[in-house]
Amino acid sequence: MRICPSAVDRRHLLAILSDTGPELRTALLFQRAAHEGPFEQEHVDFGRGLEPHLRRAANIQRRISAPSKTEIGLKAALDLLATGVMFLDGAGRVLHLNQSAVEMTAQDDGIGFSSNGLKAWGRAGTERLRTLVNRTIATRIPATMFLGRPSAKRPYTVLVKALPEPPSEAAYWAPSAVLFIVDCAHDTPSLAEPIASLYRLTPAEIRIVTGLIDGANLGAIATRFGIAKDTARGYLKHILHKTGTSRQGELIRLLLVTLAGLRSDYLGEE
Repeated sequence: MRICPSAVDRRHLLAILSDTGPELRTALLFQRAAHEGPFEQEHVDFGRGLEPHLRRAANIQRRISAPSKTEIGLKAALDLLATGVMFLDGAGRVLHLNQSAVEMTAQDDGIGFSSNGLKAWGRAGTERLRTLVNRTIATRIPATMFLGRPSAKRPYTVLVKALPEPPSEAAYWAPSAVLFIVDCAHDTPSLAEPIASLYRLTPAEIRIVTGLIDGANLGAIATRFGIAKDTARGYLKHILHKTGTSRQGELIRLLLVTLAGLRSDYLGEE
């Protein structure tokens, strides 16, 4: 801690400097015009008494602003999702993006950023997206839309949902809404290993599952793997039993929602 009475730019300055750690230093400055003369000793003594309180306030602020272990864990968990996630403030400005959203906006293929904030493809698309976000924040009613893409890939599906009102003390920095972006053109990650582990499927059964996810019928799957259709039907019967499903359509639905929201790199895809 240093108390520095001095003359700076024709003004008298009383600086209360506090070192609260290698990455945080705080300062409180008092200035006087030159004609008022230098600070008296009583002011210097006042500064010395104020410095511990300044240091304590800075340490409290550092603890408040530092992310907690829970917040770090939540951000890491969001980065595992294949769905893009954006947290928005009350004015529709982006506060945080998960890894998938970062990659989507970096491609600038239907959603990205301009100097004015979040943008879609074309002026009309941008206006629709911003209107959707602002209306959701104002009315707290969830809304969805498609975002066209100049690459001609399937459009993004966007869902905007308002978040609960934060406590008054957190209102300044807490997000007001969350925006989810689903890339329907993205390749579905291979679920073979996770599903095989979850439901204890054999290699032959997982080949049947892979064929069903790819949209092939049982006959085509049997031909692909060089087995009789009745054999494939027997494998399917075992799969239905292991997964607790009763028909092929129910099985496919289960397979598509099982772990499908996770990024392929998390699932071990190259």
